Amino acid sequence: MCPRCGRTTRVQVVPGETKLQHFPLWCEKCKQESTVDFDGVSQNPLRSEPTA
Repeated sequence: MCPRCGRTTRVQVVPGETKLQHFPLWCEKCKQESTVDFDGVSQNPLRSEPTA
C-alpha cells in the first residue's frame, strides 16, 4: 500500500516470505515515489521523495 495516500499498488508480496529493503515504491494514484521497507509482516515507510 502507498504510505502517502493509503491506496493499493501493483506490487505483489507474499506475507511471511517477501522481504524488501529500500524499495522504491511508485504510486500510480498520487504520482509519488516513496522508499519503503517490508519485513514480511509490516511495511515501514523510510522517506517520501517527490518526483517531477
